[in-house]
Amino acid sequence: MRGFTAAEAVRQMSEAIGRPVDVVIANTAPPSKGARLRYAFEHKALLPVGDIPAHCDLVAGEFWSGDIARHDRRRLAYAVWSVISRKVLAQGM
Repeated sequence: MRGFTAAEAVRQMSEAIGRPVDVVIANTAPPSKGARLRYAFEHKALLPVGDIPAHCDLVAGEFWSGDIARHDRRRLAYAVWSVISRKVLAQGM
């Protein structure tokens, strides 16, 4: 969908679940030229981050891996665990 952003997805998910989304993890690494061409051929587009709501933390990093739409598992796992540990430590548990 043209014009759809991660920020819009956050707003729609928050509405659907009845509470604010706490965190968004977004990829900032550009895909290869070949991957971009395949996306274009399939009428797909990368999802821009957009204007994330103030109540939602944005964790951005280079999570793209390889020449197809895959994420680097270790980098993504580290980002997820970083978010979880920060939330737990903030609660004093």
